Amino acid sequence: MVSQEKDTNFDGAPDYFAIFDGNGQLAKTREATKEKQKIDRIRFYKAGNLYRVESDNDGNGFFETVSTIKNDKIIKNFIDKNQDGKADMEVTFDEREEKKQLVSDSDFDGKKDVWQFYQDNKLSRVEKDENKDGLVDCVEHYNQAGMLEKIEEKSQGKILLTWFYDSREIPIRGEEDKTCDGKIETWYLYENGVLKQVREDTNGDGKPDLWEEYDDTQAIVKREKDLDFDGVPDFTDMNEPTETGS
Repeated sequence: MVSQEKDTNFDGAPDYFAIFDGNGQLAKTREATKEKQKIDRIRFYKAGNLYRVESDNDGNGFFETVSTIKNDKIIKNFIDKNQDGKADMEVTFDEREEKKQLVSDSDFDGKKDVWQFYQDNKLSRVEKDENKDGLVDCVEHYNQAGMLEKIEEKSQGKILLTWFYDSREIPIRGEEDKTCDGKIETWYLYENGVLKQVREDTNGDGKPDLWEEYDDTQAIVKREKDLDFDGVPDFTDMNEPTETGS
């Protein structure tokens, strides 16, 4: 057999076309899986084994997804979202055909800038190179329920700021290492997603010696300073809210 045509949905028109190699083994198929006589899936075979699939998922005539197959399982998808002929997204699958990693070029400039990692088919971590310098600038961590629990902001590959979130993805705490030396100098404390207090270590001894408290409008209402660094405030400055009337 050299070729074959089938009408798989029995509408009177062929929607499956197969080509066989010199040994009579399947080499290529073209299928219309959605619309009558409109090819949207092409499969390629070597020695009768499937190794590549091209798909037009949105039916616009452009085959934007290329899947590589091994042992009848998808191992990677290459996706050309902007249809410029170059893949801007790569999705890797594990042996169970569950998503393991997704790498993408979010602005289509030819450089990969987002890496997504999955565990048990759930998003566990996202890394981003936001300034396109080749270094990861932001790392998002997710719990087993797929909820955001921590964000790390980086500078030259070192952690600058870490934000922590509760089970509702509302910020509860921030920690800043301004010098990127591995020591936290500033702590940001939140209540119901609103900044309430900032604690700062100004002498580098690992303990806060400056405290600032904020109201619901993010205005400073109290500032305390430990002048001799004994852990006890020596100076307090209160800011009374200003009331305005009509």
